[in-house]
Amino acid sequence: MSDESSAPRCLACDAALTGEALAEDAFQHGEGALAAVWRYRLLRCEACGMGRLFPNPSGDTLAALHGSDYDAYRDDAAGTSRSVAQRLKLGVASLSAAALNRESFVISRLLTGTAHAAELAFARSVPLTASVPLTLRREAALLDFGCGAGIWLMAMQGQGYQNLSAFDVGQPALAQLERAGIRAYADDAARLPSQAFDCIRMEHVLEHVVDPTATLQLLREKLTARGTIALCVPNFGSASAARLKNDWRALKLPHHLSHFTASALQRVARAAGFQIKRVRFVPISELGVPRAAAGRWRWQLARHRYHALNLDSPAGDFLSAELEPV
Repeated sequence: MSDESSAPRCLACDAALTGEALAEDAFQHGEGALAAVWRYRLLRCEACGMGRLFPNPSGDTLAALHGSDYDAYRDDAAGTSRSVAQRLKLGVASLSAAALNRESFVISRLLTGTAHAAELAFARSVPLTASVPLTLRREAALLDFGCGAGIWLMAMQGQGYQNLSAFDVGQPALAQLERAGIRAYADDAARLPSQAFDCIRMEHVLEHVVDPTATLQLLREKLTARGTIALCVPNFGSASAARLKNDWRALKLPHHLSHFTASALQRVARAAGFQIKRVRFVPISELGVPRAAAGRWRWQLARHRYHALNLDSPAGDFLSAELEPV
């Protein structure tokens, strides 16, 4: 962690961040005597490409950033988990999971090819955060760390998984998940049971935490002997991030504190005691293809073309990885 009184340093490789800010702004929260302003700068590391907001937000600012009105908490978990899009995503994830579990190279490639064909047909890719947990037996202990509205957990429960746990800041969805038979933990990750989880899922979570390395180190203690972490973050090294710069929708300032490249994620994982078991780059057409004024069908064709060109390419918009302890 950088000393805020000195020159900022990269959280991934510890290089000094001496370049100009890519963005500067302020976040205001609270009222009256509790009013506060967090003035931040987005800096990029020239060595590993990682982006980071400085200085770190205070605890009160962090709580305000991720209050119950944050958009990740707004969806109805029970309803959305039964949507056509969610069922399609689970179907493709199941194909990918079957491919990962197969020892036969030929069958594995056939399943992978079928999954990719479905992704191309619908211009939507499935990250490892969906596929990896589905490789595990139905009795496996799964934790959704940063569960949001709990959509994924409800979908997994529908697939027959019953040993499910949720963690997030205290917000209404946790009570709904508990009523559905899912264990819920709030606010203090240190109180999660040790050596308890076969897989910890972190879908767009690591970019929100103040100290990514410390968070992964803590979660390492919560894994079983052969447990892994499946995570997904926006890819700061993507073609869309380079092209759109401050207009890149996945930048999402100031909620995203860290902005990972593949190199930066590898360094953070290694510092936390992990190695990357597998990695996948995921294109998100909505990030790379603006809505065409010429009409819906032209835009749809552009989405499919963008998806086909960037499927499993390092230029993809999201970076998904499975981490295993070393």
